[in-house]
Amino acid sequence: MYNYSGILYKLVAPCGIIFLGGIIILVLNSFWKKKHDDSEKKSIRNAYIILGVGVISSLLFLVDIVSPKVESYTGYFVREYRDSGVSPPLPYTYAYVFCDGSSSPKPTYHMDVFSKREIYPEDFIEGQWYTIYYVDLIDSNAIVAVEEYIPDS
Repeated sequence: MYNYSGILYKLVAPCGIIFLGGIIILVLNSFWKKKHDDSEKKSIRNAYIILGVGVISSLLFLVDIVSPKVESYTGYFVREYRDSGVSPPLPYTYAYVFCDGSSSPKPTYHMDVFSKREIYPEDFIEGQWYTIYYVDLIDSNAIVAVEEYIPDS
């Protein structure tokens, strides 16, 4: 029922870029050599710090993949906009704003374009009610399932 590909995307995209940056810095500074000048030592140390940040970020997202805590929210669709700030540097994430009539500010949920094709390929209709199933991540709420909702009259 739930599709966790959005969490996997957040694991691969930003964490992959972090790892790649650390590895490039290590290779550019020839970390395998025994002798380094002070600036190379500083760059290599920074690369190890970057790789450490990548490992910690990956572990945090892996926890959400291994034991996700799925929550739900029911509200009508307000709008969508591109919000790649939650999954930088790749511009493939959209924010979806919903409202149940009482929440302020209106809650925002995120889904990348690849996951949207699998989770809910149709366009959201403004004013239509939906039940959003999501996992609360470090920096966003990743949508894992969507159901159309018909409120009681």
